[in-house]
Amino acid sequence: MSKVKLAICGDSYMTTDQTGIHWIDHLPPDLHKKILAVGACSNVLIANQVRYAVALGYDHVVVNLIETRRIQ
Repeated sequence: MSKVKLAICGDSYMTTDQTGIHWIDHLPPDLHKKILAVGACSNVLIANQVRYAVALGYDHVVVNLIETRRIQ
């Protein structure tokens, strides 16, 4: 049985903080997790992260978009 694959997409709010702790570390260990999020990126780049996650065959994708009033 293959592991369920989860991708995390977004900007800096979805990346690991300075302590190295990330909320996905609290998810089950049998879950294959990948953080694709990058700090200071736009919604266009976040959309590309999602496309990449789908192309890699991730089963689930968590997306956090930036504020809509932010100029891109």
